[in-house]
Amino acid sequence: MKDLSLYIHIPFCKSKCYYCDFNSGVCSESQQKRYIDRLVNEIEKKQEKIKGYRVVTIYIGGGTPSVLGIENLEKLLSSIKNNIELKDLREYTIELNPGTITKEKIEVVKKYGINRVSLGLQTTKNELLKSIGRIHTYEEFKENYKMIKKTGIENISVDLMFSLPNQTIKDLEESIDELINLDVKHISCYGLTVEENTKFGKDNVSVDEEKDREMYWMMVNKLKKNSYKHYEISNFAKEGYESKHNNVYWKLGDYLGLGIGSHSFIDNQRYENALDFETYYKEFKRYNLENISRDGAISEYVFLGLRILSGISETLFKEKFGVSIYELYNEEINQNIKKGLLKKEKGNIMLTDKGIDYSNMVFTDFI
Repeated sequence: MKDLSLYIHIPFCKSKCYYCDFNSGVCSESQQKRYIDRLVNEIEKKQEKIKGYRVVTIYIGGGTPSVLGIENLEKLLSSIKNNIELKDLREYTIELNPGTITKEKIEVVKKYGINRVSLGLQTTKNELLKSIGRIHTYEEFKENYKMIKKTGIENISVDLMFSLPNQTIKDLEESIDELINLDVKHISCYGLTVEENTKFGKDNVSVDEEKDREMYWMMVNKLKKNSYKHYEISNFAKEGYESKHNNVYWKLGDYLGLGIGSHSFIDNQRYENALDFETYYKEFKRYNLENISRDGAISEYVFLGLRILSGISETLFKEKFGVSIYELYNEEINQNIKKGLLKKEKGNIMLTDKGIDYSNMVFTDFI
């Protein structure tokens, strides 16, 4: 029986952050109820398909899942429990955002066996939080973080951002120090990317690339010195707390998306659910169905695998595809080694520090 991961999308937020390009928006209570009813219906309809797999990770993301009211949250989690076999589950994550969390919601999360929480912080500086459209303060975050830990959920991941408008290197350093002092187990750090259809895009906000790299490497070095493993370009974890769900994406494993606009990749087929509510409410049709060729799967496996700092195992690559990676990419690998962007170490091919800075250029060579 093959492993399968589930992603469940909640497309609602209390307000839209100025940098956010995700499929999410503000909703009313009636919209929320209608959506959850339909999502539960989709879970029920997909249960037969899911039964053919061993579900190993579940990730409830958004949007902001914690914007759901207690009744809707419990209805969703109850449906997952009643329709999906969870005995092989290794990791069960939900995204929660400060400003939408209550003690009652955390108790419901704990009741249904969720063992990992992803908390959106972005920065500990209240003036910066306000300037990027966040609805919470750092004090609220700390209160929520401690509340979650009190329930016994230790596996908490926190999102940070850098290269924000008016953010200094000192601001970022102090944010990292705060998370280290809180003994956060996992930290995801993302540089600001300005997308066209966001408020920042419309306001022509720009990113200083030199400052962006300076911030990134300060963060990498500081976290490494404090016992965080830099295991993926943007992700850091204490020993044993790496994200199992995201690892499925990076290693081209099978995953099923549930909810509006969610993506799936199963048996080398990629597809997505409807992107608009009315179409999603009418039918559960697979859109943009794409059969991934063997060459396409190999290409994706390489450039996704290079995001992981331990790199691609030459042995595992040959076991998976029946051919040496050098038979297919000898020239691309050697050229990037000569440029100082890739290196070979203990049977793995991986990015160098310089390669991380030019990772998109390296990935392009394998597409």
